Amino acid sequence: MRNKLRTLFKIMGIISSREYYGFVGPHSYLTDSQKKAIAAELDYPNENTLREYERRFSQLIGIGTGVSFAAGRMAFYSLMKVLELKAGDEVILLGFTCSVMPNAILRMGAKPVYIDLDKETLGSLPSSIEDNITSKTKIIVAQHSFGIPCKVNEIVDIAKKHNIFLLEDCAISIESSLNNVSVGNWGDAAIFSTDHTKPINTLIGGFLYSNNDALMKKVKAYQQSLPYLSKDHSKRILNQFIFEMRFFNPSLYGITKYFNSLNKKIMQNQFVFLEQDYSKPSVDKTSYPYPARFPSFLAKLGLYEIEHWSDDKHNRVKMMNAYLDIIKKYGLEEIVPSAYFSSDFNVIPHRFCFVSENAKQIKSNIQNKIDIDSIWFDKPIVCTEDLMALDYKPGLCQSAEKISRMIINFPTNIEKKYHNKLLNLFETEMAFLKNQPKKNE
Repeated sequence: MRNKLRTLFKIMGIISSREYYGFVGPHSYLTDSQKKAIAAELDYPNENTLREYERRFSQLIGIGTGVSFAAGRMAFYSLMKVLELKAGDEVILLGFTCSVMPNAILRMGAKPVYIDLDKETLGSLPSSIEDNITSKTKIIVAQHSFGIPCKVNEIVDIAKKHNIFLLEDCAISIESSLNNVSVGNWGDAAIFSTDHTKPINTLIGGFLYSNNDALMKKVKAYQQSLPYLSKDHSKRILNQFIFEMRFFNPSLYGITKYFNSLNKKIMQNQFVFLEQDYSKPSVDKTSYPYPARFPSFLAKLGLYEIEHWSDDKHNRVKMMNAYLDIIKKYGLEEIVPSAYFSSDFNVIPHRFCFVSENAKQIKSNIQNKIDIDSIWFDKPIVCTEDLMALDYKPGLCQSAEKISRMIINFPTNIEKKYHNKLLNLFETEMAFLKNQPKKNE
């Protein structure tokens, strides 16, 4: 009863608020003809649309080639299939990620080995990778978090030293660079995600990219053998796209979020976002194929997203720099990853992140304005309630566990007309932090 009342009060607070900011963009730039073209592709799928999308997405990353899948985790799983990982093989990944990554490893019968977080980048920590390599290590996953490149140059040296396949996890980073080399071009391959919470938003979707032609020929052959999602599932995705396009804007986002959540409960197993592989793999099959191919109607949306990306990227950088100016104004540089200030890092932000001992109070302050339920990563492995089922034991990644309790995200993908209001909210919280006594004072 107490929880229901708390939820009710939260909804009432959001309704009374003029704007509520989430982390999913509504595709407000799309024209009516573009919307019709996307819907038409559902009824008449076109293989040429998929090929063009894969070509254009690859060009965003570099000179290699890419293959699309229904999810980033499915791209990861397909790579492991092609590399022929076996039971007992180990895959190193960051203990500050989404449960779908270890889920994919466990589906292979392999073992996830968690490494700790680099406080300077919020990505994979090279020394922790080195400490966890064994004779069974087959893949190192180097994660770039929130648009901030990890110290992948150091991780490349470690992978080469031990002759281990290096995969870049670019699920929440695209076109950022370290030492003028874009993420996705450092390792042997890279995965990207294009679900509705990611920089390129196609509702669901994933991508595998590599400069290794021989590898990608194998991946393409494997992809061609996979099934598509069902027609009913694709229709649900299209309906969700229309719903988000209409209602996922700051004027309606808050109350819409709760109606969307209620609708999920009513629909039960009528999945849209492939939620069945968030936790430990079940002995039962999912209600959708895993892995699956990427639908061509979403590839059509992806092509429009790529066309729009230049404007979106500029908008995101502008917001990041405005946040950083406020950080500097209040002398709070220590609360953000130092990579934001390094000339070696060119950050195209996904979300703007800072870390504070006062995170709980800040969340309370902003809960009627920002979707705090969607802050990443508020625990070492998000989207699951059972960390141990994914072979994660408390204490494995102490820095990640500490920072997950202290991290705050602010959106960077907000339309220009809302910039000042969101920045004013951010400045209010920075003024609040400036006035808080240090714990050692």
